[in-house]
Amino acid sequence: MPVLEDGLAWLPSSFPQGFSLLFARDVEPRTLLELMGCEEGSFEVMDRDDAEEFQQEDPEERSMLRAGSVGPWAFAVQSWGAHILESDALQNVSAVAETVAMVRTETVPWFAYAKDGQTLCSFDPGLPDLRDGADRDVLLSHMVESGFRVEGRDSGVSPVDAMLGLAERAFGLGLSRELVVDGELLAGVAEATP
Repeated sequence: MPVLEDGLAWLPSSFPQGFSLLFARDVEPRTLLELMGCEEGSFEVMDRDDAEEFQQEDPEERSMLRAGSVGPWAFAVQSWGAHILESDALQNVSAVAETVAMVRTETVPWFAYAKDGQTLCSFDPGLPDLRDGADRDVLLSHMVESGFRVEGRDSGVSPVDAMLGLAERAFGLGLSRELVVDGELLAGVAEATP
């Protein structure tokens, strides 16, 4: 499967303090933000610097998500936060679209694949043998090929690099670095889940 745009390997260097990234197949960016809990009146076009500045104003109460599309996928990206983990976003999005989610914060790395409202495979990239989900081995061959230390095999690839490689290899996912880092995307605000 050909990888879209610039791949994903550039994300850790461009987001050294962390990122959350969710892809949804055949969904419009605005719909993706709505499914992730962004408020109707909060949408505007924003670059990364403005989104991060807004996020810093009240990081405990709200999340600033930016969304765009590449090929058949919409994507939502958040600098250093983990709204995906703190909300029903994965379940809401996967109820209407095939969904791939990745998180790398200072404390939490995480990968999930879901569709039909059900998590098929979810795991901490540092502990790939401890997978959860309705079909926990659905991505196993891709995980091995991407360099995960699975079932005693160790390739020396970092867990985060393996996670990003898995998304590229299994789903052809990738983003334009220039667009995500320097460009403007549709942005929305999601209130923190109590």
